[in-house]
Amino acid sequence: MRTGELNFEEAREALEQLYESSDEKRRFILRLYVLYAFNDMYGREGLPFLNDSEDYMFFIDNCREMIKMEQTNSTLRAELYREIGEFDQCVQYLDSLEPAGEYENQVREQIRQRALGKDRMVFEL
Repeated sequence: MRTGELNFEEAREALEQLYESSDEKRRFILRLYVLYAFNDMYGREGLPFLNDSEDYMFFIDNCREMIKMEQTNSTLRAELYREIGEFDQCVQYLDSLEPAGEYENQVREQIRQRALGKDRMVFEL
């Protein structure tokens, strides 16, 4: 059953086709679709991936571009560092952030603990 969400290949295709003609907000959304679709495919569905696979390299590039975007909030930025395996950068970045609300701080602590454990897999909050 389809839920109306894009799978990874569809999200990647949408990004490649629409990115240049999109404004900054739409570009961020397109990149977010790729992030979610990749995490669904390889994280939540448990499909194995190779670190040097084309899909994974595309995912890494997508995350690096998202890190640079203004729309990426601080907690998502830390999570992106963790998911692409830049664990030290993730922890350093988290250490540089001002405290947030209780829930946000709990999420950040989960990201920190996973980064310290060199765990880049997506997880549910």
